[in-house]
Amino acid sequence: MNDETRRQAFNEYVATCRKLFDIQHAVGSLPLIQGKIESNVDGQYFFEDYLTEANLKTDLGRKEESLDEKQHTALRKLHEQLQKLKYDNAKNKAPSMYYAVIALDGDNMGKWLKGDLAPKIEDIFHSTVWQNLPTDYKKSLETYSPRRPMSPAIHRAISGALREYALTFVREIVEERHLGKLIYAGGDDVLAFVNLRDLIPVMLELRASFSGHITSNFEVNLKETPSGFVEIDDSILTTMGPTASASMGVAIAYYKTPLSQVLQRARQMEKDAKKLPCIEYNGEKFPEKDGFGISLMKHSGDAGEIVAKWRYPNHTAEHG
Repeated sequence: MNDETRRQAFNEYVATCRKLFDIQHAVGSLPLIQGKIESNVDGQYFFEDYLTEANLKTDLGRKEESLDEKQHTALRKLHEQLQKLKYDNAKNKAPSMYYAVIALDGDNMGKWLKGDLAPKIEDIFHSTVWQNLPTDYKKSLETYSPRRPMSPAIHRAISGALREYALTFVREIVEERHLGKLIYAGGDDVLAFVNLRDLIPVMLELRASFSGHITSNFEVNLKETPSGFVEIDDSILTTMGPTASASMGVAIAYYKTPLSQVLQRARQMEKDAKKLPCIEYNGEKFPEKDGFGISLMKHSGDAGEIVAKWRYPNHTAEHG
């Protein structure tokens, strides 16, 4: 089944489904595939366990009535169309009944805005200039302010970096590069729904672009120390810089799990990630927080969880 045949089969299935279940409301597609399909229905209609007589009667508002032969035939045809749509091509896998919710939050943003994490005075100068300054003068500078004093210009730079992250990086990563839907991106605060097949790349790219550990081709490298600027489409974008970090919570849930529970779990995993301690190894410090937590909320009610840092000594997330 080539792409055009598959697109036609998809549209035929959706048309049959909308007619049989009397679906009147419009359903949008994920941004990455908009324009490739004529119409769409809610994801539940692509799962065989939802295509039942009971659900059909519920959707039609006829719980106490029996289906007629025409409706029985249409329901069987819908099953056949779904089978053909899913399995006629060996590369075309059935959709997963699980999805992921990502919640990301920048670490220590209050400290950044107060200046507690601003560069040290000696780092403002060129190394050669600093070495040749009189010792008494250097001590007086460090005594006056061990870090660069905050100013309106620095606040504007931070605001600009957070704005470009939310408006450019986040939307591009979640909706243009991968199968996801961005719910909101407010500076350092992100909430998104993501297809499981794209979950890991989205996680890595969101974290890396926050601090600038990413190239113009969205290649992630958490091991190198970036400049803090990334060139995208002939534009130089400002990021929070290599010393900034962000923590993330992920909830992988069955599609019937109440959304309130899924959102709560994603936020809880984000909080758990922010509890990770600082690690020091061979003189190199891996700061507190700067991690991710993933919770698998199984349909059975069981849950598995893992919390880890993005970077460990001689080991980074993008390298497994």
